Amino acid sequence: MRAFAELGARSHFSLLHGASSPHELVATAKAYGPAGLGICDRNSLAGVVRAHVAAKEIGLPFVVGARLQLLDGAEYLVWPSDRAAYGRLTRLLSEARMAAPKGEGPITQEQMRAAAEGWLMAAVPPMEPEAAFAEQLARDAAVLRDRLALPLFLAASSIFRDDGQRIDRLAAMGQG
Repeated sequence: MRAFAELGARSHFSLLHGASSPHELVATAKAYGPAGLGICDRNSLAGVVRAHVAAKEIGLPFVVGARLQLLDGAEYLVWPSDRAAYGRLTRLLSEARMAAPKGEGPITQEQMRAAAEGWLMAAVPPMEPEAAFAEQLARDAAVLRDRLALPLFLAASSIFRDDGQRIDRLAAMGQG
């Protein structure tokens, strides 16, 4: 059996998208055996401190991250590779929140790209990825190539509807 780590979990700090507390996510991960856990809440790091503390207490590897949802609809999972990259992520999130009405934190492609140095990133595909997503993925990979700690990844996950064909389509997009 392959080791698996859920690196893009959403806690209840991702309103309307996550239901469990960071502590519950850590406990569930430990009970069901993933090799590690990463919480990526929507345009926020709100759940990572509680999850990190809980994971450390039980010896579960933990990865700090965020799920960036941009104004143009693009979505990325982001994991800072060092303290400086973490600082750029927190600055991006804070500045976006301060410039927006409460509960919103719009981020543009330009803001994300400017802050991305030293990040590990995965583009999150839409449920039905089309040619426009493949084009955006290729543009992002080219623009971010020199800024990221590693090449841009593609976050592919099972949705239990025609997964084989969907994953094959995503794999082809990721190669192109």
